[in-house]
Amino acid sequence: MRYKLARLPVIACLTMLLAGCVTSGAVDTRTMLPPLPADLVACFGPRTLVPRPQGKGPLSAAEVERLVAQLKISEWAHDRCGRRLIAFYEALAAGLKGN
Repeated sequence: MRYKLARLPVIACLTMLLAGCVTSGAVDTRTMLPPLPADLVACFGPRTLVPRPQGKGPLSAAEVERLVAQLKISEWAHDRCGRRLIAFYEALAAGLKGN
């Protein structure tokens, strides 16, 4: 029994040392990664969405046509932003691989 009690402080110290190993290898990416360009952040904001039609009744043919046109323009704009975001990421990844 006395032998087991003598090992307790050693086990406690080893446990504390090993618990610190998990965080010692962690990398804080906020210091390594550049901020996302503001134009890309703005591309995907809530104001870029096409608003829902507010009418209570069925939409007229002209309203449907206008809504489809707005949705296509929105989709095109989001596609361009997405492609720029992918290019930004790929350039960033290529730069990190070079280090």
